[in-house]
Amino acid sequence: AAFTNILKYLDTKKKVKLLFAAISFSLGYLSKFDVVPLIAIIPVVVFKKYKTNYKTIIILASAFVFAYIMYRMTKGLMLDRNAVQGTRIYQYFENPLNFEHEFIDRISAGFNSLGFYVKMLCWPNKMACYYGYNAIPIFSFTSFYALIGLSTSALLGYLFFNRFKKPDMLWFGVVFFVGFISMYLNVAIPAAGIVADRFMFFASIGFSIAVVYLVLKLDKTKTKITKWKDLKSSQKAIPAIIFVIFTFLIINRNTEWKSKSDLFAADVKKYPESVKLSLLTTSQLIIDLNNKEKADALSNNDKLKKIRDAEITLKKAIRTDSSCGGCYNNLSFMYLTFERNPAEALPYLKLGYKRDTAKKEVICNLGIAYFRLGDIENAKKFLFLAIKHDKKKDFTVPYEVLQDLYSRTNIGEGIAFFHHKLKENPNSELYNVLIGKTYFEAKDTLNSIKFYKEALKINPNNSNVADFVTKLEVKYFKSDW
Repeated sequence: AAFTNILKYLDTKKKVKLLFAAISFSLGYLSKFDVVPLIAIIPVVVFKKYKTNYKTIIILASAFVFAYIMYRMTKGLMLDRNAVQGTRIYQYFENPLNFEHEFIDRISAGFNSLGFYVKMLCWPNKMACYYGYNAIPIFSFTSFYALIGLSTSALLGYLFFNRFKKPDMLWFGVVFFVGFISMYLNVAIPAAGIVADRFMFFASIGFSIAVVYLVLKLDKTKTKITKWKDLKSSQKAIPAIIFVIFTFLIINRNTEWKSKSDLFAADVKKYPESVKLSLLTTSQLIIDLNNKEKADALSNNDKLKKIRDAEITLKKAIRTDSSCGGCYNNLSFMYLTFERNPAEALPYLKLGYKRDTAKKEVICNLGIAYFRLGDIENAKKFLFLAIKHDKKKDFTVPYEVLQDLYSRTNIGEGIAFFHHKLKENPNSELYNVLIGKTYFEAKDTLNSIKFYKEALKINPNNSNVADFVTKLEVKYFKSDW
């Protein structure tokens, strides 16, 4: 819309079109920064197409600045500053270039990225929801993608400078393609995931212009083609063939989006070296196996096979990127929860904890592993540490595990612990439920009923607690009933 309104402004000189263009730019900034290359593309296109003067270029530049000011004001007034000012912390497997690498590595990454995009624009097979490290070889000048990128760079450079004085349709296609794809070549700024299918969206405009130019050039006898009937049969056949082939590819890809499980499983087969896809696939498997309905739909043999395959996938991902904390977490969780093998889980939990000493889930799982191995002191140490790192105070697992631990080892200590927690927060449903459970396991039914009822006062909709209290009362006050 911004580009169209600028062209209309140049044709009509109506300033309202320039205002519409600025508003469109501002909205574009808010939605996605893919509009940024237009700041360079539009002046170049306008200067070459309209042979305009520098005054007009300055006016357009002023519109861009105005649009950016509107974007900043809108963002500041309408959005929560705390929500938009956070700094994203990238992990190595998202893009190694975010970490220390020489500039030459960015150049090789640029050629590989360009080669990947050109290949996908020409033949979009093996599409994936995420690529990342090590889906394509970014640190090589001799890989398949790098060679395509080198050749394409030479061709694009030749076309741009050779046709600069007399720009034609192909030249404008080159400008659009290079302008938009330059943001995602990992040279100036590393891109999240290294490459992505969506990064080609605007660049495909330039690619399409170039393809249309080549199709039109099949008939060298006509210098101007304005209607469909002006095309030769061969020229009409090419878009029809492209439409049929790409329709098949798109439909085939869409079938893989049936669910997250299907999507990740399909994509990790295409790029088994991708650490992120390995992490996504195994994380989704954990979610599915913790879902009773989905888990019950699988036979025990199928579950075991999926778990063992996931373990192999994660170990391979760890070999590729030993800094992948999520990989350690998923692998240890599978050993701990599905395999019931805390001894096998413990080494990976320790490695995960070493990578991130503040991750409450890892710390809690360390406590659970030590508990199951009979190391009570270390179990309590890490469970208390998990509680300490629970900044939002909504992580219930360490409390539930501690309740079980105290009931099995020192029930009096457990009662004292939960009484202390209730003094800190007497309106906690969780603490009342857990101390009620602890009293029940200590065979103190009256106190158990008392604290369960306190929990029901806080949350009357807890049907499980209500039913259990009723059963306790029926059993304890049998004569009254």
